[in-house]
Amino acid sequence: MLFLKCLKKIIVFPVVVMIGFLWLITKILVSLYGVAHGMLVLLILIFCIAEIVIYRDILQACVLGIVAIFSFLVLSAGTFVEIVLEMTIIKLWNI
Repeated sequence: MLFLKCLKKIIVFPVVVMIGFLWLITKILVSLYGVAHGMLVLLILIFCIAEIVIYRDILQACVLGIVAIFSFLVLSAGTFVEIVLEMTIIKLWNI
């Protein structure tokens, strides 16, 4: 029984290492995008306020709001992929 468990770990180890490498890359990209998303939302907020105060154009301010929402959705999707990869590593290693 112990031999089979060790054999499973040896077989699963390269897959876990490869998924771990993908998880690390995903985590780095999501962290960088999180910082960029924060700056983007700050600039969009400034542009929305300037757009409404200077030009009184609500439509373009709404378009900027949609861009901010899309940016948040991309960040959420990246975080979801990161969590799925992490859970996959945990499930594979506990076989």
